[in-house]
Amino acid sequence: MSLGDVEKELYGQKPRKLRVDQAKKEEISRKTEGSEFKNPWRDEEPYAPSAQGPEPVQKAEKIGSRVFIVLAGALVVLVGFAGYYLYQYFSTKDARFTITAPAEVRIGEPFTLTAVFENISKKPLYEPVLSIQLPDGAVVVDNASRRTIEEQLPDTASGEGVKREFTVVLTGTSYRSYRFGGDISFRYGESTLSSKFQKEAFVSVVARDPVLTLDIAIPASVVNGQDFELQTRYKNETGSALRNVSIVFDLPSAFSLNNSEPKLEESGDKRKVTFQEIAAGSEGVVIISGFLTGSANTFVPFGAKAVLSVSGSEYEIASKNNSISVGASPLEVIVLSDKKEDVAHPGDDVKFTMRIQNNASIPLREVVASAKFNGAHFDLSSLEGSGSLNDATRTYTWTAARISELERLEPGRSVEIPFSISLRNGYAPQGVVQKDIELQVVGMAASATVPPELTAQQTIGTHTYTLKLGGVLNLLPLVFYAEPSEEIRNIGPVPPRVGQETQFTIHWKLSAQGTDAQNIQIRASLGRGMEWTGKLSVLNTESAPRYNSQTQEVIWEIPNITAGSAAPEAIFQIIFTPASNMAGSQYTFLEDIRFTGTDAFTGTKLSQEFRTLDSRDMADANALQNGYDKVRP
Repeated sequence: MSLGDVEKELYGQKPRKLRVDQAKKEEISRKTEGSEFKNPWRDEEPYAPSAQGPEPVQKAEKIGSRVFIVLAGALVVLVGFAGYYLYQYFSTKDARFTITAPAEVRIGEPFTLTAVFENISKKPLYEPVLSIQLPDGAVVVDNASRRTIEEQLPDTASGEGVKREFTVVLTGTSYRSYRFGGDISFRYGESTLSSKFQKEAFVSVVARDPVLTLDIAIPASVVNGQDFELQTRYKNETGSALRNVSIVFDLPSAFSLNNSEPKLEESGDKRKVTFQEIAAGSEGVVIISGFLTGSANTFVPFGAKAVLSVSGSEYEIASKNNSISVGASPLEVIVLSDKKEDVAHPGDDVKFTMRIQNNASIPLREVVASAKFNGAHFDLSSLEGSGSLNDATRTYTWTAARISELERLEPGRSVEIPFSISLRNGYAPQGVVQKDIELQVVGMAASATVPPELTAQQTIGTHTYTLKLGGVLNLLPLVFYAEPSEEIRNIGPVPPRVGQETQFTIHWKLSAQGTDAQNIQIRASLGRGMEWTGKLSVLNTESAPRYNSQTQEVIWEIPNITAGSAAPEAIFQIIFTPASNMAGSQYTFLEDIRFTGTDAFTGTKLSQEFRTLDSRDMADANALQNGYDKVRP
């Protein structure tokens, strides 16, 4: 190729292949210009930014920018928190805190609770504060009232530690785990503005049987007046001496104490024995002798408990209970009354009979009989009989001087002693709620003669008669023209006029005294010319009256009423339209008012009937004009 050809190729003419491709494109362009085919993009307007707002690309850029900023900020916060907690975690690795104690201890056995704080860092730790929470049933010996152990520990240098020991006693239930949890807080810097860090620890201790075990041995059965022994055995189950321990006895009121070994101390209404020390593994017995005066065929409970004294406070660590049956005495006593179902009410007169029978094989001489009245509702001033009354002890007594049969009561023979007493009216002073009241008459007979088959100081028979004091259910029916409540308004002429409507409201107010009442129902029939309007309201109950148009009865049913609670009240409206033959006469709102219910304490039925509620019973009569109670023409 000549030099000219090369220049043409480089600067003037295109290579042959390129020239052919260009020719083809121009030919295609000429053909399409004359045809109906049009380039869809040829007539498009050139792009220009819209005046309506940012273009999509710009919007996307702005949104992306904002999202980036938010994500970046969140990341910074997360990194900060993570850094703080990582710092705290790795920093607190520079301290060690442990709480240790025996895995098992006995109830009442002192043990050592140990807390250790160690500085394993290369710098001092400042202001460490120890705090340990005591579980319920655990006490610190030096301060039993503390529920939390708190102590300011000294600053701790690198490589040093602080150890604290506390003497603790478990006083709760055996065979459960007690968790002692605690923490220690401290600073890395001396300044109070520096961050405070915390370490936590806990230990669990399982409680086993008490340090002192008890057992009560008594006869299975005794008769009234028979002497017997109550033996309470105790044993120190530990390998060390026990101090400040006492055994407290719960003796029933029917028990009369003769003697004891060792001697019992009085502790309020209880008796107890206090031990200065009980040697390791040692055991002993407390013997109590006496007799019972209880009703035949009853069980009388006895109890004893071991009490541990810690820092002036006492804790029960063990207990034992047993019971003894009271068999029939050779001198049998039974008290009866004339009250059906053993239920009486305030104001009642009650007639009693005490029957005494000799079931022994020999005559019983000089029998003394008595009746003791337990309950404030007994009016001792109304007591009638042949006995002698002691007001201080509320006891009525008979001897052979007044009843000759008591001089010598032959085997198989009996004597009946009658007496009567009245019950006081009412239940309690105003404002004091009393309910479910029981009254008792304790009959007793005693003779110095003791049958050979009985080991006792005397022959005694007793019987306790219980009289339930029944409650009452009160209904107060009222009628108003000027209704005092705001729920209902009455209109119409008063006195009523023939052929014209007058509205009245009826109030039913219920209350229970001395008992809770159940299944209460009140029923009443509307009087002549009266109609039910359907307007009503209730107070202190969710139960509302309903009307039976077939029987023209108003019925109110209430499931229960609690004695002393706010009285349920129902208010309902009726319309009176007098007929011409009623002119000049009084008019009746309700007839045959009656209610029934059940005494929840005694189970007896409560019922009452009222006379009719008529125009003479208007509660707001003073505010009405003369003649309000009669129909006018």
